[in-house]
Amino acid sequence: MFEVKVDEKRIKEAQILLGEAEKKIPKIIMFALNRATTMTRVYQGRLARQGYSIPAKVIAGRTRVHKASATSLEAAISNSRKRVALENFKINLKKPDHYKRRITVSVVRGKATEVPGLFWGNYLKNTSKLGLYMRKGSARETLQRAYGPSVYQMVTTQDLMTKEIGEYAQEKFTERFEHEFMRGLRMK
Repeated sequence: MFEVKVDEKRIKEAQILLGEAEKKIPKIIMFALNRATTMTRVYQGRLARQGYSIPAKVIAGRTRVHKASATSLEAAISNSRKRVALENFKINLKKPDHYKRRITVSVVRGKATEVPGLFWGNYLKNTSKLGLYMRKGSARETLQRAYGPSVYQMVTTQDLMTKEIGEYAQEKFTERFEHEFMRGLRMK
């Protein structure tokens, strides 16, 4: 048989640490939430790019993270509902004849589609950025810019993807909470 003795000094140190932790809990949760939402935003963009051929910077530019504060422990990720211009997707310009052009656009990864009537143009006078345009009706009608789906549609169209992003966010929050808790108490 053996005997274990607990030193009163150790008990007092533990009580002090727990008292400090109670004061620091809102900040610890805030740090964990903010880090988890940032990580989830990157993961969400990675999942969207598996299904769509679009650069990561376009998705990142249309995704916003609303950070938590110590008084308001809520963090959120919001995606833009504005449609993405078609020139941001994968484009292949084919010239079968010297006067005809065919433009194929690959919005969904692996599926290139030819869009009739689509052409490169610079609609705005003072900009040098080219875009993909098409006529609305007859040859004298105004130009319309060609658009694909929005980032919101890319991320939330599949229920499986939404569920996977939610699980990822929850997992990262628990990891970050444990890390921030230990860090807040200077135990790590």
